[in-house]
Amino acid sequence: MRTFIPISELDNNPYGQSESKLFGEVAERLIFQDFSSSIDLTPEQSFMDNGHREENLKTFLVNNNKRVTRDAVDQFVTWCKDDKLMRFPDIMIHTDQCREFYEIKPNSRAGLSAGAKKIGILKAVYASYHLPYTAGRQYNPALYRCLAKYKHSIAINLRVQMADYGLLVYDLWVDYDTNLSEKQDPLVYRVMLIDLIRYVVFGKLKTAEEISPAPIMISDKEIEFIFSQRLGTLSKQA
Repeated sequence: MRTFIPISELDNNPYGQSESKLFGEVAERLIFQDFSSSIDLTPEQSFMDNGHREENLKTFLVNNNKRVTRDAVDQFVTWCKDDKLMRFPDIMIHTDQCREFYEIKPNSRAGLSAGAKKIGILKAVYASYHLPYTAGRQYNPALYRCLAKYKHSIAINLRVQMADYGLLVYDLWVDYDTNLSEKQDPLVYRVMLIDLIRYVVFGKLKTAEEISPAPIMISDKEIEFIFSQRLGTLSKQA
């Protein structure tokens, strides 16, 4: 069986943490990885918002636009900041055939709304300053990537798709064996799956220097520990 896990459910934790935001950082790394392997570009032809973004954006704009000087880019950034219009797209492409930008958001009402608003601002700003970038179409992932597996019983998957030009959205889906879930109350089992997602994302993926394309294989011992912890917590609350 397959079930959708809203990213926002990760925030229902006792730690007061915005885990959905932390997961977004992991999702962006995975999308950057897919983007880099899907489109053949030189480092100068792409920008990804993965650190030192202001300096990297300035360098990208100067290197790819012959009539744009460093002084002009500095002035552009200053004006955008003064007008509270400074936005950094998550991905930009500049080739002879393609000059595009992309924004990455969770597949939720709030994510779609924020993404549409940001893309509208970017389109207006780039048009106003005669920069040639439009909302992207070339990178259109149909990505359904298995992040982790427990035997043939549970698979945690990241899905990425284009919601609109330039707007890439991600969500989580879990495939699981119904024979395994029938042993627990459905709501309890769902909470246990979310605990497992937290363990995989924050215990494995977030701390990894490089994320392997192969799924993480979860052991019997790990499953027993994660699920027994949740059952112990629920029994104390009962």
